[in-house]
Amino acid sequence: MTKYFNNFSIIAFLLLSCLAVIIVQCSGQEEKTSLPDTIIWRITGNRLEKSSFLFGTVHGIDSSDFFLHKTMIEQLKRSDMVVFETDLTIPDYQQKAFQYAMMKDDSLDRMLTDSQYSLVSGFFMDEFQFPIAAVKKMKPFYVASLIAALRPGEKKISYEEVFMKLAKEEEKEISGISTLEKESEILSAVDPDEQVRYLLDEIERYKKGENDSLREEMISAYISADLNRINTLTKNSLSEYESIYEHMFVVRNQSWLEEMDRLMSDQRCFFAVGVGHLPGASGLIQLLRERGYKVVPVKMDFWFHD
Repeated sequence: MTKYFNNFSIIAFLLLSCLAVIIVQCSGQEEKTSLPDTIIWRITGNRLEKSSFLFGTVHGIDSSDFFLHKTMIEQLKRSDMVVFETDLTIPDYQQKAFQYAMMKDDSLDRMLTDSQYSLVSGFFMDEFQFPIAAVKKMKPFYVASLIAALRPGEKKISYEEVFMKLAKEEEKEISGISTLEKESEILSAVDPDEQVRYLLDEIERYKKGENDSLREEMISAYISADLNRINTLTKNSLSEYESIYEHMFVVRNQSWLEEMDRLMSDQRCFFAVGVGHLPGASGLIQLLRERGYKVVPVKMDFWFHD
């Protein structure tokens, strides 16, 4: 089974907020509180001895769209610790991530009707030559995320993988804001019927060709560092899936704050999390400000591709 999951970017799509960049609908208004165009923010104040940095990533991006920025590298090198959503260096990370994506007491063939299961199975085999039986114990919204991870196209690059490599080269300590166990516990609370509906809807959107153009809009907003647009796209992409959005973003963001407090209390941290977690009323920028931190944008002037 695991032979189908030997690519880091696919595992990243499964457990690291991949739904933030699977764009399916684009309507609605921007939030009233706008943010400047940057994806890296400095955290100071609230009795911090050193400033820390918050960087918004895309967990899987086409190689032609991938970019690095001088500011990202400089601040990572200045930091004492590089912190991801979960600690990517733990032994057997990919195997454990795969395990936590699974259902203990249910399976797709039991959650779906016979016709729905046949539709899902046929879709994955026809489009990706991927046997759905290999992941029939996987939670439905993780299965839905595979549509983006498996779509034909260029090689995908993970910012987390790039930053982890750089952190090791610089001999930085690597940690996680949360654990796979905690993340799994939160995401296990997502309404199962809503997950099924999301999976079936994603298949239909893919067949209609909706996802590619809308995903391009998200990547364009990311390259432009337009957090306001990213927030609108993310919220609208999940506007019909309240339970998924609530647990994927609102609950997880709240659950990370205490550990972020602890980690940056006496050391300079470089936090790298999915960009969808930064903006909005429930985003990390606003939540950290409400806890007494000063969170300010870092100017990004010099871009380069690698």
